[in-house]
Amino acid sequence: MIELTTEECQEIIQILSNSNDIEIVKFSAEHFGDFLGFLGEYYRLNITAIVNNNEPQGFQFFAKSLPIKDLRKRRSMLIKSGIFKKEFQIYKEILSKFIKIDVNDGIWCSKVFLVRDDLIVFNDLTLENFKVLPDGVSDFEVEYVEATLKTLAAFHACSIAFEKQQNVQIGEKFSEILFETSVMDHGWFHSGLATIQKIAELHFNIPKSNEFYQKLFNVIQIMEDSPFDVPKVLCHRDTWKNNLMFRKDENGVQCILIDFQTSRYLALTIDVNMAIILTTRPNHHKQLRNHYLEFYFKNLIEKLKKFKIDINSVMNFENYLKSCEYHKKVLLIYKAIAVMLTQPPQELFKDFTEADYKDFAEGDRCRLVLKFMEQNEFFKECLVEAVQEIVEEFCC
Repeated sequence: MIELTTEECQEIIQILSNSNDIEIVKFSAEHFGDFLGFLGEYYRLNITAIVNNNEPQGFQFFAKSLPIKDLRKRRSMLIKSGIFKKEFQIYKEILSKFIKIDVNDGIWCSKVFLVRDDLIVFNDLTLENFKVLPDGVSDFEVEYVEATLKTLAAFHACSIAFEKQQNVQIGEKFSEILFETSVMDHGWFHSGLATIQKIAELHFNIPKSNEFYQKLFNVIQIMEDSPFDVPKVLCHRDTWKNNLMFRKDENGVQCILIDFQTSRYLALTIDVNMAIILTTRPNHHKQLRNHYLEFYFKNLIEKLKKFKIDINSVMNFENYLKSCEYHKKVLLIYKAIAVMLTQPPQELFKDFTEADYKDFAEGDRCRLVLKFMEQNEFFKECLVEAVQEIVEEFCC
């Protein structure tokens, strides 16, 4: 169970209530359902406090922690990778500054009330009727894709405005924070490429050679490029289903971004492509890709106007489209790896040994993914079609 002090609880309520007259009555934390995240553990934090000498009142928060027990060495792995520390630094050093300058209506990320190197406490978005889409959703409805792109436009506008107002480049100013945590020299990524190669061999007659694998790896290296004069921004870079929370009411669908562990300073078209490709199946994003690209661009124009920034001083539409096409291959690869990591039903993991867990993370993942494909037809269908799209893009 997470450990908190009375003083930390007091700090949380002070920020929430904007008052220094706080007396903590009691506090407790419980696991957030039965879910243990791959990159942390999740808790509901309950605090009862007296504010300004009024009656005791209960407050509820969402807390994200490093794994408390070093089950299957997850805690050690996360500390070594620096991924959890990276996220708390992004909230503390960057996102807090974005929120202060934001002039647009609505919110695009959680509010943060406490940041430690092993714990982050947020507002509980479920109390505001936000929720993650149900398990098994692999193809978002149009209004949910649009809500995601609209939120990314607001987030990116803050990034652009911050650089202009502060006369800084985010990538340089925060270079020690925005390090790579997920691709290139990371074992889990190479395991993903090897699995894509194997599925392509089995289902699409790709020859057993290093050539296809090398093509995939070479394309990933263009992720950091921005050759068409499109601005780099702080990209979320992980807009899969469980990192997006939605609220639907009479005003439409609103989206909030959560989990900034893999954020990087990259061309904004990385995020745009990722949001479209990761949230939809191939037939969907092939049919509506142009609509979604235009939708994001129009929303970015409106968000920048609130900062008194003309889009023409940032980029033009033609170069934006070229950049989207340039980065598309990168995100097709990312999509296939995301499917194999995030879409296997949880029951398929129930008999995992420590060796299985290590292989799935950064070893012989192919062995386990092929087994999952035999056990679950829907998972197989989603992964095969993701690999098919890569084969069509690279080999046709």
